[in-house]
Amino acid sequence: GGVPLARRITPTRAACQPPPQLKPLDLARNIHLLNKSALTTVGRAPGQGLQLQSQAVSRQHGKIGCEGDGGWYYEDVGSTGGTTLNGTPVTPWERVPLFDGDKLGFAAAIEPDGEHLPEFWEAANLGRARPDLPPPPPPFSSDQKNYATTILGILDEERARAQRAFDARDFDQLWATGGTLINRLKDASAVYAD
Repeated sequence: GGVPLARRITPTRAACQPPPQLKPLDLARNIHLLNKSALTTVGRAPGQGLQLQSQAVSRQHGKIGCEGDGGWYYEDVGSTGGTTLNGTPVTPWERVPLFDGDKLGFAAAIEPDGEHLPEFWEAANLGRARPDLPPPPPPFSSDQKNYATTILGILDEERARAQRAFDARDFDQLWATGGTLINRLKDASAVYAD
């Protein structure tokens, strides 16, 4: 009786999308590649998968891992300073799913001082977008890019003229600049109206 040995196969876990990254929001730090096949520990202690520098961060602060569905999660392991995900505190010992663009704040739940500052990192290249966020807008066509560039150029030029008129307290020139701006925007819009 029983299942033949060849059929007793443990289902394989879905692989997380490689290579996932954490990008430091402090640009002095390097992007950290997460281990795609194992748990990444996070903390201040030597030997952590992602070793943070701030004294506000616990020695063992949290962990990032791959779920069976191929998605990533973060879990705060009872850190002193806590963790935020997109500004919302993470409950210790609960796994929260991670998505591209999510911002993790390590030790962000305490009042910072000069020596005890939180560290903020952004998740990237995880292979999935947060479902409660609207999809990104479609890319501009080349005509739309040209139109936007033209409009921004006009606004910059006329803003500079208006600032000079304002600084000189020349209300007549300021008024004229406003009229010129409106006419230039109308002309540019007419060119791209088709």
